[in-house]
Amino acid sequence: MTTLKSKRPNYVGPGWAAAPQGYKFLRHSPSIPSADVALQSSDEWVILLSVFNEARNGLFDSLDLLPAIIRNSSDFHVICASIRILGDAGTDLSVAALVEFFTHPDTDARLAAYTAATNSANLALIKDLIEAAGHLKRGMELDVLADSVSEALEREHAQLVEPKNPAEFQSNALHKVSEIEARVGKGKPVMFGDILDIKNIIAEIRRFILRSDADEYRESAEDRLLTFEAITGIWISEWFDEDENIEPAKVQQTLEEFEASDQAKKFVPGKRYFLGHPILPGSS
Repeated sequence: MTTLKSKRPNYVGPGWAAAPQGYKFLRHSPSIPSADVALQSSDEWVILLSVFNEARNGLFDSLDLLPAIIRNSSDFHVICASIRILGDAGTDLSVAALVEFFTHPDTDARLAAYTAATNSANLALIKDLIEAAGHLKRGMELDVLADSVSEALEREHAQLVEPKNPAEFQSNALHKVSEIEARVGKGKPVMFGDILDIKNIIAEIRRFILRSDADEYRESAEDRLLTFEAITGIWISEWFDEDENIEPAKVQQTLEEFEASDQAKKFVPGKRYFLGHPILPGSS
């Protein structure tokens, strides 16, 4: 395992990697040049921030700069943020690039790639992730990979989590993929075992934040909030108090306002979006 360091600039909050702040760490940054200009910089953060800024404006071509950053960087934060953006964007290029990072030399970077595969809602990539399980032994990393696949293929974590061995997991997971493809069609984006739909994500958020035992499911709730943010571009950082606890009343208010707005109507079931912009077939 390699040892990754962080050269996080001062304007990026020190707790962003662990705290449920969504993309706040990238949007609260100094004025950033275009990706073409940023390429002249040797600062990985400048390039990363410029790529994200262009994606916020619906310009996804510069995402193809991220794989090289991930390969060459020794900065843990840069690597994980870049991997996360690739998964959330779910473009053809970013999905293809993520497969490479299932075997990144650093364990934490691999784990980030597993989660990013789930966020991509791409069943072909999930199949690649299932195949990658064959190279693992039973243990923590296999459990994390299985949990990521379960997030994509199951609404209730039941069959796929905590596998006894890689072969059993692969068999069960591939059967689940075939079952979903038969139901929703091949090539469709899928999350939680069903067609990708913002309504389902909102229902999932409410399912977890309104539980009487919500504290036990905090991580699941946060994952769904992050997915909502990545798709809609509605920032979630204001939904947390100073101690990083979810404030259900604020979440509910924002979700209700979103559902009643014209904005909600533009998110078509079965289509991919990143930061409120549609991902068109063939997008890089």
